[in-house]
Amino acid sequence: MFITSIVAILIVAVALSGEEKFEWKWLEELEPGKTEKKTEEPKTPPAPSSQPSPRRDLTISEYERLVKENLELRSKLDAVTKEKEDAIKRREALSAELVDREQKIKELTSAIQELKNLKAIIDAEKAQLNELKSRAENAERERAQLADQLATTKNELETLRRHLAEKSVPAVTPSTDLFKQVEQENVTLREKLARSESERKKLETAVAELTAKNKELESAVKMRGTDKRSLEEKLAQAQTSESIMAKELAKTREEVIRLQKELISLGSTVTLKEGQLKAKERELKELMAELDRRDRRIEELQRMYSVLEQSRSKVRERELVEKRDMHYNMAVVYARDGRYKDAEREYLRALEIDPSDAESHFNLGVLYEQAFKDKQKAARHYRKYLELCPGGEDVDTVRRWLREIEMETK
Repeated sequence: MFITSIVAILIVAVALSGEEKFEWKWLEELEPGKTEKKTEEPKTPPAPSSQPSPRRDLTISEYERLVKENLELRSKLDAVTKEKEDAIKRREALSAELVDREQKIKELTSAIQELKNLKAIIDAEKAQLNELKSRAENAERERAQLADQLATTKNELETLRRHLAEKSVPAVTPSTDLFKQVEQENVTLREKLARSESERKKLETAVAELTAKNKELESAVKMRGTDKRSLEEKLAQAQTSESIMAKELAKTREEVIRLQKELISLGSTVTLKEGQLKAKERELKELMAELDRRDRRIEELQRMYSVLEQSRSKVRERELVEKRDMHYNMAVVYARDGRYKDAEREYLRALEIDPSDAESHFNLGVLYEQAFKDKQKAARHYRKYLELCPGGEDVDTVRRWLREIEMETK
């Protein structure tokens, strides 16, 4: 379109600067189906005014500038569009990263809660271990007390036995008071001995039970000690992990805050770029509208050029017809005056302008046959006349002349 417009402008400029002059006539001024025919000399078009026209026509430099601006705007539009797409992608990436960070924060929070629960379990285990230790110490004290009581009972029993063995009993009769007193004392001692034996057995059983219970408690304490060390190690690891996670959580929160700020800044930038993009789109629409207007001007100029060419073609055709007729008429006059060479020259000039002029071929054939006695040239022009004007008035006569010439030349 651009090259065609330039060519059209150059052609119009060349046409306007040509030597031939003609009268301007717009297509709207001519009735459809009619062409203008005038015998008078065409008028010279008025010279262009030195004052600037109120309507500014499109020039090549302006069109090139507009095309350049259009390309620059399109390039800027593409750049802004690409920047917008990159910003949207970056925002989506930041949003995905933020979601990932939030998921990581949830996982860290869950892990911290698990560590807190583990610490509570460890504290409960410590309290239970301390309780078992206290129970073991109490059982050990009870066992020592029972052992002391058992030893005391054994000593009393041995003392009583020695006392009975060492005591000499005088011979008495059963009916005496001394006998009854001794018997009563023996019964009492036996009962006391039986009770002591029973208590001793109970104490031995209790000591055995306490010993077994003590062993169980010692075993439980050992196991709790092992569990305690394992739990303490786990607690230390958990505390270390908690510290690391706390630091990571702090970093993550800082990163989230930074990303949120960057996202807000990016949103502001995207909003600004979108505003600029809309402004550029409006400018581009205005430019495209201006280009459309200028394209319509170019089309109008091309129509003007077409009308100009039609007018020039009509003028040239009319001038050629007038020149041809002038040479033809001069040839007729020269032939009448017997100036056959001049007549031949004028007929040939007429045919040079319009080789399809049948009348010139007819008269030139007659001139060659009658004045110059050149049958071959005459026959050639007769044949041309028959070819150009097969329905003319003199067709039969020309055919007869042509047959006579052909018979003479055989």
